[in-house]
Amino acid sequence: MQSDWLSVTAIDSLHVIHLLHIVFETLLLFILYIVHIIFIIYFIHVLVILYILLVIVVAYLAHVIDIACYISNILKYIKAVDVDLWFNIESSYSFMNKIHS
Repeated sequence: MQSDWLSVTAIDSLHVIHLLHIVFETLLLFILYIVHIIFIIYFIHVLVILYILLVIVVAYLAHVIDIACYISNILKYIKAVDVDLWFNIESSYSFMNKIHS
């Protein structure tokens, strides 16, 4: 029997196929691991962005509600005082001066 590098037996061929299968599976698992990590990072990134948007929206709504409450309180005070919008302070002052003089 010649010991030549071209003479490959069936068992050697099975060993090579088995090693190629192991390398392929390892490479596939490594790629899936990397993709899994990328997906988790992307998902966390999306959750952080959604959380920031939620905080901004809640702060905006709180600000709008605060302004609306402030305006409604001012309107309540104006109604409670019953201010005459057409009241002229200058004519009232001159009228009071005429009475006291």
